[in-house]
This record gives sequence, C-alpha cells and structure tokens, in this order.
Amino acid sequence: MNKILVIGGSNIDYIGKSYSSIREKDSNIGNISISFGGVARNICENLARLGMDVTFITAVGKDLLAEKMIKELQMLGIKIFMPVISDYATGGYLAIHDSTGDMVLALCDQSIMKSLSPQYLSSISLVFNEADYIVVDTSLEKEAIDYIIDKYQNKKIIVDTISTAKVEKIKDRIGNIDYLKCNLLEAKTLIGKDLPKDLLIKEFQKKHAKTVIITDGAEDIYYLDDNMAKISKIIRVSDEEIVNVTGVGDAMLSGIIYGLVNKKELKIALELGKKLATLTLLSNCATNKNITKESVE
Repeated sequence: MNKILVIGGSNIDYIGKSYSSIREKDSNIGNISISFGGVARNICENLARLGMDVTFITAVGKDLLAEKMIKELQMLGIKIFMPVISDYATGGYLAIHDSTGDMVLALCDQSIMKSLSPQYLSSISLVFNEADYIVVDTSLEKEAIDYIIDKYQNKKIIVDTISTAKVEKIKDRIGNIDYLKCNLLEAKTLIGKDLPKDLLIKEFQKKHAKTVIITDGAEDIYYLDDNMAKISKIIRVSDEEIVNVTGVGDAMLSGIIYGLVNKKELKIALELGKKLATLTLLSNCATNKNITKESVE
C-alpha cells in the first residue's frame, strides 16, 4: 500500500452555531461544541477511516485536550511524529456559524506551527523517505514548505492552501506542486487577480501549474489536469440537510487523495472527494466518524 505523509496543523475546534439570524454586537443564543480539527489533522482522520496508511507530523502543546486528540488519532492507526512544545498553546480554531450552518467568522491561532522548522523536519528525514505522497497544509512556515518542496521533488506533493492569509507562502512555488487545492478566494489571491474560475485556470496554466483544483462552496469545481481546463459538477445539498460546513474542504481533498493513491483518474478522484464532502456536511464535527470505504465508493 502507498504510504501517505501528512504535515500540518492540529487544532482544538470551538464551534458556535446560532439558533436564529446572527445579530452583530449582541449575545446570540445558540449551541457551542468542542471537537478536534486542523486541516492536516482532519485529512489524516479521514484517510485513516478509509483504510489508508497514514503518518502525521504536527505539533501540540502540553494540555489534556491535545493529549486526548493524539490518542484518538493513534487509535485509528495513524503514526505520529511531533515535538511537544510547552512555549506555545495547541492550535485553536474558533468559528461562528449562522442558523443554516454557514460560517460567519472564524479565528485561527497556529503559532505553534513555528516549531516544525526545516531543522526539525531534516532530523526526521527517514519519515519523508518512506512516503510516496506528501500532503502539506500552509499552516507551516514558508521556510518549512520550501524545504519540503525542494528536498522531495521525487515524491508526489499535494498542498492545501487553507486560507487567503496563508497562500502567499506558495505563490512562487506553484509550478513545483503536483496537486494544488484551493478555494475561489485563495485562487484569486494566488493569481493576484479577481477573475472567474475559467480565467483563473488559464492564469495557472501560464504559471506552469501541474494540477490545480478550485472549489467554490456549492458551485461547480474547476480544475487543471494534463494542462487542460475541466469542470466537475456539484450536486447541491439542501440547506435543511446541512449540519455544519467546517472540515468540508478537508474532506474533499481527503477523498481526492484516496482516489489518487488508488490509481483513479482525477475526475473519478473528484467524485470520491465530493461524496466525502457531502457526508461531512451532514456531520456536526469537522470529520464524519461514520465514513468507510464503502460509503465513499
């Protein structure tokens, strides 16, 4: 089985969902939940539940929630390499959702990711050498991302851009990434132009991108594959069915990775990603605990 190495953030997610329309600058009545998240952590959990061979490099603080999070991942069979840092708090993600489950505002603190320096990553090079696929989220510092891309061009490198605030880290590395997944806002930031998806794809072609996947919420996915612009249609989920949107993009990429590792064409891998994203929309956590290979395929 191909080995997948995932490098990036682990968060404690604090999600507040209002029972009615959000009233700004007021105390809104709703539900608050605490769960485990982080783009890289979510991808690891999803892939492990799909039976993949996953190793995870991350950083957490010395707190009980982080300890519980790591134990949960280990119980899923995920191998974990991490420095435990006391100077920083475990990554935290705070989101406010409206009554439909749509995100209104989110704050993320991942200062702890500074501990995953090129020096530390170099010290565990054996882990990288054993991997077939390397999945990176941009919560890493730019120096660490550059180190991975430069050192492991012989591996399949997959990058999730995470947010518009963090895409700048890979702006000059687009042509060195095998699979780049971003949403529409992140794609616009990467290109530096406010363009529709079809024109953004052309801009990525000019930058010699290999494979780019641009998601856009409930709208169709545009992607670049074999230097050709293509579209993957989205089947909409009704607002009444949606429980939560946190982690949906991570689930999408997880399904795509699952497909690629199993030697599926990208268009088929995208279908698997869409299925996993839909299952996550129906869950009240950033990952759906009930997913299986059978539920996706």
